[in-house]
Amino acid sequence: METAIWLTEVAPGYAIGKRFVEHLDKVNQSTNPELSRLALKLATSARKTTVMAMIIAWQTINEVRHPNSRKFTRGFLVVSPGLTIKDRLSVLQPNDPYSYFKGRELVHAKRLWLLGPTLQHLIFFLVLMDNSSR
Repeated sequence: METAIWLTEVAPGYAIGKRFVEHLDKVNQSTNPELSRLALKLATSARKTTVMAMIIAWQTINEVRHPNSRKFTRGFLVVSPGLTIKDRLSVLQPNDPYSYFKGRELVHAKRLWLLGPTLQHLIFFLVLMDNSSR
């Protein structure tokens, strides 16, 4: 989480950070133009869903606060390897009864409204695997 924030908000203001971000942009452009990506590798039991909720909250609230900035977004694509995992990811919806935004207090109760209309753009993409290819 801190790495994503540093790369977005801090690195561009420093020469070494700027070079690092430019390198990532160059690699992204050469491998997948028009879609900048950054992957974070997390171990088993590292609370990946919580980290996803934190990134969604950070990006969404900052996009609402700075709508003209290209650093932040309200659009998210969550890829799920199956229905069971997809169902578990419902906690990423602010209106879910077990929402991580409320339950884990990732967003102050007075600011939860900022997530409401913006997270309508959260898209779950279910990857269906052909069992015969295993």
